[in-house]
Amino acid sequence: GGRCSCGVAWSNATANYAFSVTQASCISNYVFTHENAHIYGAGHERARGQGSYSYGHGYHHPRGDWGTVMSYPCNFGRRCPPLLRWSSPLVTYQGVVTGTAHTEDNRRVIDRRKEVLAGFR
Repeated sequence: GGRCSCGVAWSNATANYAFSVTQASCISNYVFTHENAHIYGAGHERARGQGSYSYGHGYHHPRGDWGTVMSYPCNFGRRCPPLLRWSSPLVTYQGVVTGTAHTEDNRRVIDRRKEVLAGFR
């Protein structure tokens, strides 16, 4: 429908849908990691809508200096480069937390689902 995408994946996938597709030209810009995290159930930042888990969104720095792996580029008139980090209230970057416990904790999603995905055959 006229939209361009670097990748696609099922969110919170079952074994039959645990795959993603990433355009070869996008591999180096975090897309492969981003798409595979969807399989676990990790979602985009809250502004993009509800994900599989209410606490499983990506995170943008409050001033728009950067965003975590699952966030899209910022809308602050800045590039908002992605960090190769999961959103989490337990992780900081340049002295700023990369998420919140209630809404931006992709690390928690991945930790919750890792054994489920490890069991897929």
